Amino acid sequence: MTGGGVAASRPAAPMAHAVEISAVVHEGADGPRLRAEWTYARRLVPDHDARLLAEHWFRALEALVEHAGRPGAGGLTPSDVTLDSLSQSEIEEFESDLESEWEIEQ
Repeated sequence: MTGGGVAASRPAAPMAHAVEISAVVHEGADGPRLRAEWTYARRLVPDHDARLLAEHWFRALEALVEHAGRPGAGGLTPSDVTLDSLSQSEIEEFESDLESEWEIEQ
């Protein structure tokens, strides 16, 4: 991830929110990289606060990436599947069965 930094304010353009983030992922030689530009209303958000918010946002994203890379992290929830009748425990049982089959095949 790369912090695009704080882009500053856009005095001529009206903003929908006091802080706006424009983020995109680019494929690079080292894999995907997140670039985010922050725009904020200086009358409402001091520079220091915008920079602090951006730093905390990137730290939270880094923690999520670290967590997602751990074994057992993630998994499906009922909202991820089209069958409304599946419960969370049924989904986890199905995932466990698939993992067992995968291990046997390898």
